[in-house]
Amino acid sequence: MTIEEAIKTLKEHKIMFQHDFGWDISTIKALEMVIEALEQQPCEDCISRQAVDELSKELVHTTRDKADFLCNFWEGLQKLPPITPK
Repeated sequence: MTIEEAIKTLKEHKIMFQHDFGWDISTIKALEMVIEALEQQPCEDCISRQAVDELSKELVHTTRDKADFLCNFWEGLQKLPPITPK
């Protein structure tokens, strides 16, 4: 998964997070800040789509605090190893 694909996925999930989990506007704004930060990153590296999905699912089920979710998600993305696209 490229950074661009991760950004697209986060933008798509933002709607789900807001509606399905009842996140308030300040939390959605924080997610938008994460997306903006990713958009400013170099785009030469790629990360695994599967790894991003697993990270997101794990955090949704284990993190009840919205701010912690965003912090943990950002930290988790930074720790994912780069992969070579096929």
